Amino acid sequence: MTGTTNDALFDEVSLIPVTNVPCNLSSGISIQGDSVFCQGGLIQLTASLSCDTTSVSYQWQGPNGFTASTKTISISNTTTLNSGSYILTITNIYGETAKDTLNVLVKGIGTYGVICPANKTISTSTGSCYANNIFLGSPIVNDNCTGAILTNDAPSVYLLGITPITWMIVNSANDTATCIQTINVADSIPPVINNCPSQVYTTNPVVWNAITTIDNCGLATFPPITNKGTLAHWSNTGNLYCNRFIRKYQFL
Repeated sequence: MTGTTNDALFDEVSLIPVTNVPCNLSSGISIQGDSVFCQGGLIQLTASLSCDTTSVSYQWQGPNGFTASTKTISISNTTTLNSGSYILTITNIYGETAKDTLNVLVKGIGTYGVICPANKTISTSTGSCYANNIFLGSPIVNDNCTGAILTNDAPSVYLLGITPITWMIVNSANDTATCIQTINVADSIPPVINNCPSQVYTTNPVVWNAITTIDNCGLATFPPITNKGTLAHWSNTGNLYCNRFIRKYQFL
């Protein structure tokens, strides 16, 4: 039998890119975000899945009656009432669902404060009537939460006398605590005395050379020398003194 061979007929298939393929939830989902927060901070969690997110719906449930239907959730001004389990349910167009849970802890303020470094008494810097480059010490900070900002109002130069330093801590909930440290600058550098009189034995009037002083704070002074008794003693705040026997014999 003779016959003819007919070419096979094939349907022409056009390959058209398909978009919005229904999300296959079998690969699983997850909640992305931190799990530990400080009171007053911001909780921010987001759903993570590897498929077209336009074909799914989101449902969040959480503590304190929290619900949401967005991919990402944000809760500001948190308190300890926001601690607990956050449950995310994702549903695709076939009605298939997948779930993930994240346990969140919001730390309360608890014991909060700052303890100042010890008060200090220091000497003036060499040749100056002030002190600088002072190490104040390290305060003790009590705070359950991280990220607290510690500041002080210490000057660059400490003048003679007492300077109060205010330390302040501000935590993530904008709570503040302060303490005060004092820096006492004392002038412990003795002055220099020039022209201190020597012993004098005479019955004649005495001519005194002027006594001069040099002091880093300019505070050292001597009174006029008028004592004509058996002993003249002058001292100053620097504990350096001029002490000479100055005698005058008079004939009555």
